[in-house]
Amino acid sequence: MSAVVAQPVVRTRQVKVLVVDDQEIVQIGLRALFSSCGWVSRSFACVDPALAVGIARRHAPQLVFVGMRVRGRSGLLLVEELRRAVPGSKIVLLSESLTVDCHAIAAHGADAVLTKSDPLAVILRTGAELLEGRGPAIVSPIRTASGLSHREGQVLEHVVRGMSNPEIARVLHLSRDTVKQHTSSVYRKLGVRNRAEAASVARERGLVA
Repeated sequence: MSAVVAQPVVRTRQVKVLVVDDQEIVQIGLRALFSSCGWVSRSFACVDPALAVGIARRHAPQLVFVGMRVRGRSGLLLVEELRRAVPGSKIVLLSESLTVDCHAIAAHGADAVLTKSDPLAVILRTGAELLEGRGPAIVSPIRTASGLSHREGQVLEHVVRGMSNPEIARVLHLSRDTVKQHTSSVYRKLGVRNRAEAASVARERGLVA
């Protein structure tokens, strides 16, 4: 894997990674992926929720991946347990579907959500950005599938709320020209011509919460 996937750099100390999922291939694949990173000192994988919490308490992994369901249990509830066990960790929920309830995921304590079909480079980059404190707020996987960057997604959210470019620039601390460029890119990727069409398509496709 490491031979074909560009490795992002984490400038913090070496970290530990825990993967908790029903699917053995997901456990093995993610563990191997992160073990190939020079910034990962140790990786763990398991399918048992109680064991996962025990590993978290004993080894304090900085990065944790949790399946949406683990041994018949809700992954969201397991996220809550893991959050209590290791408050400072970054927790990524792994979904089978592009359509998820981002508000519920955030409320249960997850830092991000990805799908198991996401490219390995995206999974690596997301983990690295979260550890560096640069990770996004929870973004729907369907938005990622639409080709929107994190910043474009933020601009789209504000467009849907009816904000003007100057207002968006002020909220996001960007220049007006930068916001205009992002807005044009959003229109192009969504195949729309204006703000009203962008807002309509965003709602129809579930691109905004």
